Amino acid sequence: MLQFQQGLNDVGKLWDKVIMAPDAYRYLFINRDAQLNVNDIRPLFKFHHSEQQQVLEKEEETVYCWEEFLRKAEGTKIMKFLLNLPRKAAKLGS
Repeated sequence: MLQFQQGLNDVGKLWDKVIMAPDAYRYLFINRDAQLNVNDIRPLFKFHHSEQQQVLEKEEETVYCWEEFLRKAEGTKIMKFLLNLPRKAAKLGS
């Protein structure tokens, strides 16, 4: 679980944001009829790119990999894990 939390924090400090404002992210993690998809998650992030070409290329590659991960995760156990994450986090905080 810790490794997953660290991974989310590597992407825009997402785990910290979830913990600080769980209601804002709740719809991403609760059970619902519709499956979680890329379009549910994409609006949560705003990327600020570097002006340095060498850094910009790495940033663009990172964004591409993040979105590719989300596309591949649609409808998989990974998304089911994400949906149950707040309950697991609540147990950790108890």
